[in-house]
Amino acid sequence: MVLSKIRQNIVSKLWLHRDIVRRIGAAPMVGFIFVTFIGIGLLHRASHQLPGLLLWGVLLSLSFAGWGAAIDRVGGHARAADWGLRAAWGMAWTIVAGGLLAALSLVSRGVLLAWVASGLISLVVELARFGVRFPVHSGALRRWLRYRGVYAVALIPVWGLLAVQYCVSPIYPHFNLNDDNVSYFALARALIDGGSLIDPFSLRRLSAYGGQSYLHALVLVVGDERHLHLIDMGMGPVLITAVLLGHVRERARHAWHLVPLLAILLAVLPATRINTASATTGALLFLAMYRTVDRREVHLGIKTALPLALLAAAACTLRQNYLAVCAVFLVATYLAFSFRGKNRIRLLARPELREASLCAALTLAFLLPWLVLSYRSSRTFLFPILPGNYHSEYGAFGAGQDKLAQLKFLWNNATYSEPIRTLPFFILAALLVPDASPRKGSRALFIAAAIGFFAIVRGFPLSDPPNIGRYYYASMLAFVLATGLAAGAALPQSIRQGDFRVWIAVGLVIVSSVLQIQETRDWAKSTFGQYLDDIRTALGEPFSDHRNSAYQRLQQAVPPGAKMLAMLDDPYYLDFGRNAIYLVDLPGAVSPPPGMPLGRGPDALAEYLLNQGIRYYAFVGAKSSISLYRRDTWERQKVGAELIWRMAAPFYLDMFRLNDELAATRRVLFSEKDTFVVDLATPATNH
Repeated sequence: MVLSKIRQNIVSKLWLHRDIVRRIGAAPMVGFIFVTFIGIGLLHRASHQLPGLLLWGVLLSLSFAGWGAAIDRVGGHARAADWGLRAAWGMAWTIVAGGLLAALSLVSRGVLLAWVASGLISLVVELARFGVRFPVHSGALRRWLRYRGVYAVALIPVWGLLAVQYCVSPIYPHFNLNDDNVSYFALARALIDGGSLIDPFSLRRLSAYGGQSYLHALVLVVGDERHLHLIDMGMGPVLITAVLLGHVRERARHAWHLVPLLAILLAVLPATRINTASATTGALLFLAMYRTVDRREVHLGIKTALPLALLAAAACTLRQNYLAVCAVFLVATYLAFSFRGKNRIRLLARPELREASLCAALTLAFLLPWLVLSYRSSRTFLFPILPGNYHSEYGAFGAGQDKLAQLKFLWNNATYSEPIRTLPFFILAALLVPDASPRKGSRALFIAAAIGFFAIVRGFPLSDPPNIGRYYYASMLAFVLATGLAAGAALPQSIRQGDFRVWIAVGLVIVSSVLQIQETRDWAKSTFGQYLDDIRTALGEPFSDHRNSAYQRLQQAVPPGAKMLAMLDDPYYLDFGRNAIYLVDLPGAVSPPPGMPLGRGPDALAEYLLNQGIRYYAFVGAKSSISLYRRDTWERQKVGAELIWRMAAPFYLDMFRLNDELAATRRVLFSEKDTFVVDLATPATNH
């Protein structure tokens, strides 16, 4: 009896001072952030081991959440967004701000470190002001423990799988020699060393605004190119799962059982990635766009327009084909929002349309620095519609097939369901779920993903379904997850109304998820077993020296500050702060007007490059290249089965011939292991 009274007295005191209790509850998190913030200066040393890189990934995620919390406070103090959604908003804001920094050539290690620290400070301020929300009333506490306890147990396998994948991501050794080594690594290095992203000769620079490269540059603050999978393979799935969990709090408390199932599906989903380009980062931003417009409380004006514009603009910078998905999503959701209800008179005066205009203006404003940077680099801000420095003779986008062949190609891609083999069932579930939200977020994402799929298939008729699948993977994954969330959110109302369509849709989501997980069981078992072995090997062992002395000697042959063209296997070893370095990743595909004269001899090529202000040219010999620039490879491709490579082969072979002739007719400043630097303005002494 006495103990009961004491307990009731304590609980009543806690309830009276619940705001103070919540602030005290935030103390451990604030303390953790302060400790890690103080240790940021030591991270460069710590990054030579796996734990240091994992800590840096945690700090990046917390910084994103801090910036997202600041965005959440814009427009008033309505119901706070969950931390997963805030982290997605913060990542989007980081990418958007990165465009302005890159356009002004201000990107550097110090600036990026200050940006991350500012996000952490914002998070500390948020926690200090509002604390950690948890119940202190006895009845609420029992309900909280009962509900969250069961939920936490259900999520144990999810977090276990995600933790393993996150821990292995910085040391995941699989990269693409033709994409990552030749270009993607170097683009990130150019940002953090040179401050900007100017390369008028690179197709991979032309075909993306640079948002993914900016995220990679954040990893390079403490790591190197071997650790770039930390973003897409490590942080991406964790943040997507956080966005999924936030939906339970926001919309679907009574259908929480679907979220762990969707999270497990995500964790064991075989990746389609063959390089470090965007996959899960795109899915994260697309899913966050759906979550932003599907919140329980309808916020008009800046409260919704700002984060939605940030997400759309940031997603557009990750891959060029994401532009179509974002544009269609925004148009579809705002059309549904503006024309909802029966009273459609005086549409122009409606606040919904004013919000749509505000969102469109903000999206364009946030994307503008990346557009300007793209035009400065490649003379286009909307590739491939505006080709810029791209030369159509290399291979025209959207051309090369008759109508019958186009239909066959579309059918082959439509029936290609990898890695989500149960995708048709998710599509059927999406058609059955009624979207009762004012903005119709799930329907908008369905339409956007479908149109994005048709656009990418139509734009790359010379490719194949597995390669094209990598481009629409993000929108497809976001659609699948959003369909599961929408079905769960609609379930309580369907029970009250007796709408069996939703019951069928929920059943389809559950069955499809279980079947998909079952399909990938063997793959997950072997893959995660290998992950654990890799982690065990890497723990406690310092990483090997990543510098390449041969590339350092190569660059020493070029005067500091001089422009330099490079066709090398690993150009990311070069110092992009010492020289302005342009990459020939696909010879003949991209170059400033009038274009590289590949078929007109070494003198014409040297004259063209000198007119572009480029005097020095570094290249690897066609007999010694480790992958992309091998002559024997392109001799085989010239008569191979793939039309796209048959078209590209003559350009490569012409470039190899010109390299040999330049090495014979121009002064060679560096020659080592069949790698050369030539002075285009100075003839060879024996020529």
